[in-house]
Formats: sequence, structure tokens, C-alpha cells
Amino acid sequence: MSMTTTAQTREWTHGRALATAAAALKRLGAAYATWRLERAALAALSCMSARELADLGLSRSDIAGAVRSGEAGGRQSGKLP
Repeated sequence: MSMTTTAQTREWTHGRALATAAAALKRLGAAYATWRLERAALAALSCMSARELADLGLSRSDIAGAVRSGEAGGRQSGKLP
């Protein structure tokens, strides 16, 4: 193998490692942002009265499921209860 080929291979491997690390950081950032939004939604819904929650189609026990699924009642679309 010539020096140019070895250098090119190293450069390609290094670039691929950087791309993999960048993708992992992007996923980590997205997961953190989602976690923050879920925490904020939990806090906002937890402060509501039972009547306000009922207006949204929720009970206090539905809050965590609704936040995770993104829908009132804690059910995901297309799925049976």
C-alpha cells in the first residue's frame, strides 16, 4: 500500500469517526430536548385542577401517559385502548 492510500484511508476513517460522534451528539441533544419538553408538560398539567384536566379529557392518573404519547387519554393514534 502506498503512503497516499494509507493517508487517505486514515483520513476517511477519522472523518467517519467524527460523523458517528456528531450523529450521537445530535441524538443525545434531541433526547434531552424531548425530556425537557416532557418535564415542562408534566409540570403544567400537574398544576391543573381536576375540572381543567377533565376539560382536556384527562384525569390525574392519565397525565404521564398523555405526555409520553402526546395525546389526551394517553393513547397513541391508531391503537386500541
